Amino acid sequence: MKANTSVVLTVNDKQYILKYDIKALLKLEQLISTKNIAKLVLNAPFSHGDTLMCLYIGLQAEQPSVTEKKAMQILENYLKDNPLYMLQDIVLLALTKAGAVGNTKSDADTETESEPGK
Repeated sequence: MKANTSVVLTVNDKQYILKYDIKALLKLEQLISTKNIAKLVLNAPFSHGDTLMCLYIGLQAEQPSVTEKKAMQILENYLKDNPLYMLQDIVLLALTKAGAVGNTKSDADTETESEPGK
């Protein structure tokens, strides 16, 4: 069974999909201030610019026509009703699902893999 690696972001009753594949992660690292996703996460909270880049790249996987300008409009609309840290939590969830940061396996998977002979 293939894991769901996308996260839904709702802004003004419209749903957007955030998703990161390896190509997106490599591109994101070129655009963020730290040039390294792990460092970005360790230095949270993200700057507005880094949050925008995470949003922009994450949106492109499912909506390739999204421009940086459109991502900025989505960010501005999101911030009218929500604090920045809530969007960063959504971005972190998407990055975690992509395997870029954190542990994406359940405890049962970890236990099974660490048992000898399995």
